[in-house]
Amino acid sequence: VGMSGMNSTFAGCSGITSVDLSSLETVGNSGLYYTFKDCTGIYGRLDLSSLQSVGNYGLSQAFTRCTNIITVDFSSLQSVGSNGMLRAFEGCEHLTAISFPSLTSVQTDSFGSAFQGCTNLEEIRFRADMQSTIEALTGYSSQFGAGRATIYFDL
Repeated sequence: VGMSGMNSTFAGCSGITSVDLSSLETVGNSGLYYTFKDCTGIYGRLDLSSLQSVGNYGLSQAFTRCTNIITVDFSSLQSVGSNGMLRAFEGCEHLTAISFPSLTSVQTDSFGSAFQGCTNLEEIRFRADMQSTIEALTGYSSQFGAGRATIYFDL
């Protein structure tokens, strides 16, 4: 998805029940900005397993208030640009755990309030070698907005 490629395309479409993003490898600057915001019908697992790179604002508010997303697969994600995940999953109240096993590059504000209001999010996992980088990120002390989450560096 290129720059502003799908900006706000499906925002508020509560009838969408699933999204196949399993082949998506790159999201450019503002590529999925607001794209699925308030799509409350999206249920279960969100497969972003092929996603390797997110540009500046790439996933910013992309899944905000998609209240029925339970898990997200970021198994191949290597880099996140500035504000790349700003409020990306804000209000996803059923999201329980998320991990970033391949992440090696982030900007200081990559995860700004990414998980704000994710009331059931209990754990966020990163690679052990990313601990100092992640801890230096803006918003780290508030678990990127997820007040109950514990952040682990064990992958």
